[in-house]
Amino acid sequence: MEAVGGLGLTPGPANVGVGVRAHATPPRGPGFALGGALWKSSVAGEVPGSPAFSLAYGRLSVCPVEIARGGTTLSGCAGAMVGSLRVEGPAVRSRFRHERLVFDLSLDTRVRRRFVGPLFGAVGLGIAVPLARDVYFYTDEAGERRDVFRASPVSAILDLGLGLELP
Repeated sequence: MEAVGGLGLTPGPANVGVGVRAHATPPRGPGFALGGALWKSSVAGEVPGSPAFSLAYGRLSVCPVEIARGGTTLSGCAGAMVGSLRVEGPAVRSRFRHERLVFDLSLDTRVRRRFVGPLFGAVGLGIAVPLARDVYFYTDEAGERRDVFRASPVSAILDLGLGLELP
């Protein structure tokens, strides 16, 4: 289980969420990471009724760099994140809801440190690059287009986690 924080994935300066992750290292070849995250809804704008954005995704990474010394492991991974970005606008006359596929490429590095028995702590830092940067906008009563949000070309993700390492 991990806490995640990110910049550029949803509107606002930063966002937080919760995630899960599993990491497997075969005897030969690279390791693999599988996980997902659910981000807290963020509102685009400060006007009552501004649209709320909700992000959830799953991820799969291959980790060709794994260095273990004592109870500490450093890994470098490259992968993909696939999920959903949902937008809801409660102030729109006919309640607005829109959901889009999110597909990002990712690079991240993590440090895992074993504490006692199978219990470990981990910290990770990564970047995500969206393959499509959708623009979310609305047209006001005067017919003017008003942009609400566009994903950053590169987003940063930080995670802190606790887990159990199984043999």
